[in-house]
Amino acid sequence: MNIILKAPNSSWCEGLNKDIIENAGNYSANKFAQHAICWLHGVVIARLERHESINNSLEKLLNMCHPEYSKNVINANNALPSIDEDLRKNVAKGIGLAATHNFEAVIDFVNQVYSAEVIAKKQGGFSGLFGSSGTDKYRENVRITILHTLGYISRYADPA
Repeated sequence: MNIILKAPNSSWCEGLNKDIIENAGNYSANKFAQHAICWLHGVVIARLERHESINNSLEKLLNMCHPEYSKNVINANNALPSIDEDLRKNVAKGIGLAATHNFEAVIDFVNQVYSAEVIAKKQGGFSGLFGSSGTDKYRENVRITILHTLGYISRYADPA
């Protein structure tokens, strides 16, 4: 990882970031590889300079354990995914590692995710009047990851 931290410019990391995003799904069956990709992706994101690239990359990293999140919205129309706690912690660690050099962008992203709107189709008929939509479970699921993320940000961010 030291080679990435000493990369001469962010264009090399932009290319590596693109490759990670495109190929991360190929390792979904291998837990060890997924965890290593989370860490590597976090370090690479730390070296990016364009805010748009940072934000998109952080979202892709979060999507490894929260595919229901996209562009400030949590989609509660699909089944609530079961979360591998080790993957959740490694995604959080990756986001925390990204904060080493992009603290402001990472904090902005965390705030966006934390305050994301949960959307769900309304239940029809009589049960829709009195039933709970269950959207709180989706929000809670994502917020648990965000709380882990804040812990890793406090661990890895440069003290100012």
